[in-house]
Amino acid sequence: DESWNAHLRRFDRVTTTEWLPASNTSVELRYQDENNRITLCPTNANTPETAESTHVFFIRSRDFGTDADDETSRRCRQESVQVMCEDTATI
Repeated sequence: DESWNAHLRRFDRVTTTEWLPASNTSVELRYQDENNRITLCPTNANTPETAESTHVFFIRSRDFGTDADDETSRRCRQESVQVMCEDTATI
């Protein structure tokens, strides 16, 4: 399996999370070892539309696999949609 993290063995993980009312979350996930570093930044913003409905925005940026890497983009998109569907099911 040639997943995006296949090159990583032991690594440090640093997570920074910022929560902003009402229910907006931005996370920076940094994975690194002595030779490599990658960063993922998922942001989930929920904006009330009415008393019974909400607009949900899900954004995910990264600093790897961005040079026309269609497979990485496809996998990231697939994972993002899965997370968004799980999140919206709980709202």
